[in-house]
Amino acid sequence: MVKHFRINLNKAANRLDIYEQNKRRKSAMMVAFYVIVVFLLIGISGYFTYTTQKEIDQKKEILAGIEKQIEELEASDTYISRDDVYGLIDLVDMRVDWAKRLLLLARSLPKDIAITELNYRSNYLTIKGISKVKTRQKDLDRVMEIIRDIQSREETQNMFAGLKFRSSNRISYNDQEVLDFEIGCPVN
Repeated sequence: MVKHFRINLNKAANRLDIYEQNKRRKSAMMVAFYVIVVFLLIGISGYFTYTTQKEIDQKKEILAGIEKQIEELEASDTYISRDDVYGLIDLVDMRVDWAKRLLLLARSLPKDIAITELNYRSNYLTIKGISKVKTRQKDLDRVMEIIRDIQSREETQNMFAGLKFRSSNRISYNDQEVLDFEIGCPVN
């Protein structure tokens, strides 16, 4: 019987080939894995871009609706602009509180005086009135007494600080002396 052995001298080459094939297979799998990861990332970023763009479009629609409502309000009669509000604030700040001033004026006047006319023009208040006057009392003394009475109160000192005599006229009526007077002051 003939026994023979077969020896594969290329065995080492086959191992190298298998090693190279495995190495190529691993490289191909790594490249495929990276490509899959890149496509996955592109897909995820595309999805987020799509949803973000959808939200942006919705916000733009809402903004367009709000702008349309603003335009409609500005065109309506009931619209009050920012300038209107600031103008109203300036008006309130600059207004003169006449009710308070006139009440304080009435409380500071003596009982025997009647105001016949109040005139306000160009930031100047003119007060006309009549008062009882004694026979020997001078007209100017009585008017200065009225001015002192008005300015003697602490509340009216600042409001009627520049109060001055303008004119007076003595009238006799039914055997009684009456003084017709006019005083005035700047109001701010």
